[in-house]
Amino acid sequence: MTAARKREAKDSVNDKLAAMAETISQLVTAQKQTTESQKGFLESNKVILDPNKALLESDQAKMETIKAQGEKIKALKALLQQSPRPSSYNEITATNGTSIGLQSSQTRSASANSPQVRKQKPQMQDDRAVSIDMGRFKASKSNYNVIRDGLRAGLEVNKVTEKLIIRSLRPDPGDRIDVVISTRKKQTRRSSTLTG
Repeated sequence: MTAARKREAKDSVNDKLAAMAETISQLVTAQKQTTESQKGFLESNKVILDPNKALLESDQAKMETIKAQGEKIKALKALLQQSPRPSSYNEITATNGTSIGLQSSQTRSASANSPQVRKQKPQMQDDRAVSIDMGRFKASKSNYNVIRDGLRAGLEVNKVTEKLIIRSLRPDPGDRIDVVISTRKKQTRRSSTLTG
């Protein structure tokens, strides 16, 4: 019996060794498959990462461009702050103490050696006054005759406004002026009542 037991023991050890060899071969095969799938995964990630890398490089180039433009903007702002700004109407009247309409009368009276200065009439509200922003006006903003002539020429061009007459121009704060408008009929009535 001992010989039979020894054979059984040998057979069971051989069976166990054969089973272990089979398990090891299965593990090696599984590891090879895992390695191959990881290589495939890395390849697929490489396909995804290559365009992303190109996008990252283009984004970095764009960021450098934006940074350079930001520095240009800072330089332009510095130049803009250094350049003199044209004076507004309020600043001119505050420094001179008079309005532009009175300046012309004062220079005339000074040239005639007359101490008399015309007083400006108080401004009344007029429902026919139109407020105009002169900020983009290209000619001299201090010469109201040029402004009035330009506005008259503009009114005469259009058939709807050709019957309108500019009665007066009034300076407003900033770069604005009020243009008082009347029709030709009202203008002739006023002049007839004043002369009659």
